Amino acid sequence: MKNPRALLSVIGVLVLAAAAGLLWHTAGQNRELRRELGDLKTQFSGAQRELERVESSEKSARRVTGRNLSHLRGNFLKLLEEKREAEERARLLREETENTRRAKEIAERDAAAVRQEAAKQESRAERLATAVDRLAEDKHQAEKRASETSEVAGEARDRLRSLVDKLHRYEAKEAEYEKAVSEYDDAVKRAETALTGLKTANSRIETLRRETAVAHYNLGVLYARQAQYAEAAREFQFSLSLDPSDPLTHYNLGLLYDAYLADPKAAVLHYEAYVRLLPSATDAQKVQQRIFQVRTEEKASLQPDLVK
Repeated sequence: MKNPRALLSVIGVLVLAAAAGLLWHTAGQNRELRRELGDLKTQFSGAQRELERVESSEKSARRVTGRNLSHLRGNFLKLLEEKREAEERARLLREETENTRRAKEIAERDAAAVRQEAAKQESRAERLATAVDRLAEDKHQAEKRASETSEVAGEARDRLRSLVDKLHRYEAKEAEYEKAVSEYDDAVKRAETALTGLKTANSRIETLRRETAVAHYNLGVLYARQAQYAEAAREFQFSLSLDPSDPLTHYNLGLLYDAYLADPKAAVLHYEAYVRLLPSATDAQKVQQRIFQVRTEEKASLQPDLVK
């Protein structure tokens, strides 16, 4: 702090800049800030005078320079604190102004909505007035025609009674129709419920059929392991009657006919079904070779012996 005048000048510039910024954002709305700015300027002038006194007695006041600088620092900090307080009040004023502006916008929108609704109500009132005028005119014309001849009025009453009777009959028919529609809807709902139950039953039947097929398949495997090949073939056949698309059942049945029951033709039929249903099987090529072998042996057995 070798140059107090420069320090005081910086302080003055900062204070004036802060005060000018606050006045720029809140011009026309905060007279209190203007008074505070005047106080700050007065304090700044006092600080300048204090600096001039310090400079005029610089030689004699060197021993107390530290105290003067502390005093100046205290004034500077006090001015900064007052600047922050002024900025905070300016911020609060801006928030209050913004809230007032928003409230004004909301009030203007509400007023516009009220005016719009009032215009709608006025338009409805005009239409109602026009309708009332038309009804009054129609009534006047009807009364005029009724007064011209009682016969016309009697015919009009008769037609009115007829129309009322037709209306009553129509209402009765409409009630009957609505009743029929309601009954139809109930019938549709009952049918849908029955269809849902049927689907559930079919699903249960399909599950039971597959479970039964698996049970007979397992029983056939058990018979085959006990060397009861005819019983095993019977169980596999029953399993196929329930689930004809199971490739393993076809394979096991073909193996029984081929290896144990001496019926290669039947074995080929089941081998072919196995390869068709499970072409990606690891032993598919081996099964096809066996089919080819059986077919070849069958053709050879059908050829007549050559006469020597």
